[in-house]
Amino acid sequence: TTVPALLNSTSNQLYLHFFSDISVSAAGFRLEYKRTTVPALLNSTSNQLYLHFFSDISVSAAGFRLEYKTVSLTSCPEPVVPMNGIKVGERLHMNNVVSFQCEPGYTLQGNSHISCMPGTVRRWNYPPPLCIAQCGGIQEEMEGMILSPGFPGNYPSNSDCTWRIYLPVGYGAHVQFLNFSTEANHDFLEIRNGPLDTSTVIGRFSGQDVPPSLLTTSHETTVYFHSDHSQNKPGFRLEYQGKRLRTWLQV
Repeated sequence: TTVPALLNSTSNQLYLHFFSDISVSAAGFRLEYKRTTVPALLNSTSNQLYLHFFSDISVSAAGFRLEYKTVSLTSCPEPVVPMNGIKVGERLHMNNVVSFQCEPGYTLQGNSHISCMPGTVRRWNYPPPLCIAQCGGIQEEMEGMILSPGFPGNYPSNSDCTWRIYLPVGYGAHVQFLNFSTEANHDFLEIRNGPLDTSTVIGRFSGQDVPPSLLTTSHETTVYFHSDHSQNKPGFRLEYQGKRLRTWLQV
């Protein structure tokens, strides 16, 4: 008996029907099937497209059949929205501009505005930016958010990060913790009542418990975070608000 040749279906459904009469019996058959996935639709952003096909010395298969059609390049591809960020603007045509913003606590790294370029290739003039939780920084707004580096992922080892909060004279920073997870007794966060490394420490926190809220009595506040070389945790997320000290302390 002859083993049938390899078959390749052209549909996502295959029907097998086996029939035997009343005469001779035989061993029958055994077959294997394997599913193959048709690649998704592709849209090039250039007036030139290069296709390269490669096969090795082992198994042969049916190969491929594709169709293409010419379309007008009127728009750029949808830009990638950075994690922890948002995209502003929906128009992707030539000369349109799309901008990006980061969620509170994150710093935009790259170009905040990108433009769909004219020419034979539809592309953006810059790659989309990133939104990064940085190690340290300056906060001069009346309210804001501070994140451990890499948040919500784990912070890196051997970090020493300093953030300074500058408010108008007569205001203090009301600090509230939203998330907190550090290696107990080794990685810690300090809140200092002043702008110097030697300023009075009014809170030092480590471990898994979310610290209570606190109020600094200086218009300049230092937030300091330290991690050692061993375990890494998700770190912290806190928000602060400027409060007029005379009014707040009288309540």
